[in-house]
Amino acid sequence: MQNKLGADGYPVLNKATTDSDESLAYLFNGDNGIGKHAYLDVKGLLQVDDERYYTYDSTNHFAEFNTSTKNFTLYEEPGVYAYPGKNQKPVHLGQFFPFNTAEQVFTKDFISNNRLVNHYFGVHMNTRFIQQYEGHTDKNKTWKVTYNFSGDDDVWIFIDGVLVGDLGGNHDALSIQIDFSSGEVITYEDRDSDNQYTDQDGKPHNTTTLAKAMEGTGKPGFRDHTFADGTYHTLDFFYLERGGINSNMSLKYNLVNLPESDIVKMDQDGKRIPGVGFELYPATVVNGVYTVAEDAKPRCIGTTNSVGELVLMEEQANGGNMPVQLSALGKNTHWVLRETSTPPWTPQLARHLDHHQRT
Repeated sequence: MQNKLGADGYPVLNKATTDSDESLAYLFNGDNGIGKHAYLDVKGLLQVDDERYYTYDSTNHFAEFNTSTKNFTLYEEPGVYAYPGKNQKPVHLGQFFPFNTAEQVFTKDFISNNRLVNHYFGVHMNTRFIQQYEGHTDKNKTWKVTYNFSGDDDVWIFIDGVLVGDLGGNHDALSIQIDFSSGEVITYEDRDSDNQYTDQDGKPHNTTTLAKAMEGTGKPGFRDHTFADGTYHTLDFFYLERGGINSNMSLKYNLVNLPESDIVKMDQDGKRIPGVGFELYPATVVNGVYTVAEDAKPRCIGTTNSVGELVLMEEQANGGNMPVQLSALGKNTHWVLRETSTPPWTPQLARHLDHHQRT
């Protein structure tokens, strides 16, 4: 996989190792087509535990996805045995096959190579977070901020559009741990099945740091091997079940989210539009008419991402950008949001949006 997301916001194959530089947008974007149906804004897969980690573990809960409501149902027991190999007895219970139903999987010896299992699917999760307290969740530095995944099949993790974790290829279950306090990124075999790297797991397959992964990308805002406090980041998680046999997932993280105002850009058919630029200006209102001063500079700018979402961003003194809420933009209560650029294939249905913020 190439070490940066493509211009469309999706992973791109590495031609040096795959003889192709094709974007994987056709697998992960929101378009429907022959043999593919996409579901956006799904809910219910992740739970929040007592330590405020977002978690899901297929060895604890079978996850069934409802395509009508776009919600997951988590059951209090796992489902589907991993295929152990020819003439071997299945012993590992807890596979991730969300397009199967509980009625199907909660039967005796339902194994991942069963013809009823719905293989070949993908998951894309996007998370926006802030680095603070030297990579901890609180000022007392009680809890380190970490991102852990363990499972099978292919997984790619990008931070700020840069590849920091590559679990692609033919393999059994592998694990990755990103420690935002130290910047350490470890790929390993989770021998004790706790989705956390310990000495019990043996020597890591690979060790790097966030700073090293970002070398040469021009990304600002580092402290030693990790991110500096007060910096804002995005994390994209891509999961692809393509092996046609086993599929398992354990995900656990406690990234610190930041409140933000966001916008979704759609066309007349309700299809989300990526690559649309916007600028937000303070305005005055007289007799219901919104006016922007000729010399006004935009307070916030942004471009819709691969799924048509825009987060309003404000430039910081360190050169980075931070998301903002309209409620935090000062005393001005009237705003004009201008559309500044649109992909050539997209009609411009409206050039600006007036907003009145009530106090």
